Amino acid sequence: MKTKKVVGLISGGKDSIFNLLCCKSLGFEILALANLTPENIVEIDSYMYQSVGKELVPLISECIEVPLIRKSISGKAINQEMNYKTTQGDEVEDLFELLKNVKERFPDIQGVSCGAVMSNYQRNRLEEVCHRLKLQSFCFMWMLPEHALLNSIIESGLRSMIVKVASFGLNGSFLGRMISDCVDDFENIQNKICRDFHCCGEGGEYESLTVDGPNHLFRNNYISIESFQSICLDSNPYAPVYALRPIEYQLRRKEKSNDEEIKTVLPFLDPNYSLFYYICDTGRYKLASFEPEKGIESETKINTIDISIENPSDSNDLFEIHSFETDTTFLITIDLNFNSLNTNSYSEKISKFILEHLSNKDWFISSKAIYLDVLIPLFETENTFFRLFELSELWDMINLESFGVKWNPVININYSTNKRVINSKFHIVIVKNSINAGEILIKESCSSSISSYGTSIPRSFSNCIIVSSGKSFNLLSNFQYKSGAIEDTCILLSSSIYGLIPHSGVVPNCKEIKNFLEMVDSKGFKNLDIQLSIELSLSLRSFRCDLNSSIYNSHILGFKNDVEYRFDVFNITHVWIIEIFKNEGISLSKVADYFKSLINEYNYNKSYNSNKWSEIQKFIETSKYPSIDPIVIPMHVDYLPSNTMCKLIPVSIIMNDYKDYCVELSNSEFNFWSFESRSFSNHKAIIILFELKETKIVSAEKWEKIINDLRMSVQNTLGKHGFSLDDKVICSKFFVINEYYNLINQYQDQLIRASFISPVRMLPNSSVIKYLIVVGN
Repeated sequence: MKTKKVVGLISGGKDSIFNLLCCKSLGFEILALANLTPENIVEIDSYMYQSVGKELVPLISECIEVPLIRKSISGKAINQEMNYKTTQGDEVEDLFELLKNVKERFPDIQGVSCGAVMSNYQRNRLEEVCHRLKLQSFCFMWMLPEHALLNSIIESGLRSMIVKVASFGLNGSFLGRMISDCVDDFENIQNKICRDFHCCGEGGEYESLTVDGPNHLFRNNYISIESFQSICLDSNPYAPVYALRPIEYQLRRKEKSNDEEIKTVLPFLDPNYSLFYYICDTGRYKLASFEPEKGIESETKINTIDISIENPSDSNDLFEIHSFETDTTFLITIDLNFNSLNTNSYSEKISKFILEHLSNKDWFISSKAIYLDVLIPLFETENTFFRLFELSELWDMINLESFGVKWNPVININYSTNKRVINSKFHIVIVKNSINAGEILIKESCSSSISSYGTSIPRSFSNCIIVSSGKSFNLLSNFQYKSGAIEDTCILLSSSIYGLIPHSGVVPNCKEIKNFLEMVDSKGFKNLDIQLSIELSLSLRSFRCDLNSSIYNSHILGFKNDVEYRFDVFNITHVWIIEIFKNEGISLSKVADYFKSLINEYNYNKSYNSNKWSEIQKFIETSKYPSIDPIVIPMHVDYLPSNTMCKLIPVSIIMNDYKDYCVELSNSEFNFWSFESRSFSNHKAIIILFELKETKIVSAEKWEKIINDLRMSVQNTLGKHGFSLDDKVICSKFFVINEYYNLINQYQDQLIRASFISPVRMLPNSSVIKYLIVVGN
């Protein structure tokens, strides 16, 4: 990770200061501190900000020796939805104004250090503010297990004092005590008094104030509190609330000592241990060889015959728009010359088209975009390569919100160096909520902060989208296993996930891989096999964390030990699309087999020793919930960004019970296609993957028969399971080898042209076209 310049958003508590230590250990430069404070009261009634100990925050700034910028809190918690949108008068707008001021005074600042650990409410609001200011949020403690994290905070050398208590088991006697002296008390409370007690204070059990730290942070001074007043805010006999008001305090000079070496304060920040932490301590890993057998799956050029397909489109030269509408969804694909025209002209013309064609629909105002697939052609003569953090510009580029489509979709970006791919393609799936009918419920989960938990996605998009047919998402509803069976079937879509190290956003380098291989048995495997194995493990771990977080954020299940898991993400993920770049000598079939075995490592391997960091991953009892047989679609692609070798695109479905799950293998009506389906007896969702049996398409007449056979088979298979193309078409994607891309792309069938067409270099078993459709009711 390149050196970053950040502002530390601090309350004075242990978490916000410890996150600064994490930033320092990565070489970040802390240019300023920022703090929000109430006026003339001991404690403000806020869901966002700590106010106890506000008098000492300026002294912390002096100790760290960077300037402090403060702002008074004037707003209230008006918007209390989990996913915050700009609300005038809300206390979050005070944070926006504070960080805006910081950015104006320090224009080089790139990000914000934040001490968020468990609160989705706080993290979502910080991320929304950072998105508006084009800043990156860094939350290195996000979702770390409480006991391991608290020990790391203490071992780092931070000295933090308890300044407020509000929990069973705590009382006024804890005020003024150092947290390092309270660990045994916290564990005793958790074990004997209140199981919900969080040792890091994430449930509001206590608040802290940092008075000293290692010399590379608190450089020359520490804070000495000579006397304080104990104030009772609530005399509840079971959980009294006390706060500390410092009366006499001052800076004291540290004894002269040599500058300390900046230590790694969390294990994943240590480059010598990072990979082992991610794919052994908190993930799963196994080695595999992907070398194909001689003569199998070697990439060969197909001798194609140019087939002329009449294109009746009379759209203007700037772009073409193709759409497919059902009763509940609207698929739209926009073909445009991305590389040579001003994007503002696209936005204006596309907005005009949408307004003319959709504004009269009753669902238009409440529509929500859930999926965005993008295809970008890369030309050797033009610098059109995108970095991951630039993807947020894409949503603004097509400007969907200007004409009414709400919510941030999940995103998948494809790149092609194929000369047949001339225009860029935007494919959008919009779910229609009719004003007069029962609403389709959608929950989105955005996580754009940098952390160790999972990969971050730019704030314009979502890590995961959960689409329901109308049942509320509530822990006390039917989604919690203990309270009854799941009545609804939810479809979960995920943004594409790369094989990156989560906290750095880059692929593992040679030194990191070497350090890792010294810890595991890697004999007999090629470097290429090891690199791909590691990246697949990293992407799988990030997906599991992201989806778990999304489900947690959507109130479908909780993370407490006393909640029995209804499912694990690998037991509900039915489709894994795996894109692979740099395909020298790699068998796609072996990749698919390896990937399924890697999932089994999560589900069945009990040999991994538990340690203090393993709580970040929780697993189901596989004897109760056996693994499903997922559809795995590996493919070689032309390009992946950031030097990555692989990318995952998962589709998951929460089903009522495993007995409802049905796998079917069959052939199309005229035998041009084979297909496999995943369906459910409650008629809530179906997944179908078609594969063209033909390896050559020699004439337009032959192609017409093939495509008609596909359309007929889609309708017949859907009808057999109680569905139709009038239901929710959540996913409609073609994967086609480069040679046949234009054959699909020029075909004027309404559903096909509105589908996303992804050109690839190679598919398994010499296949030339695959088609995936996911439908819910």
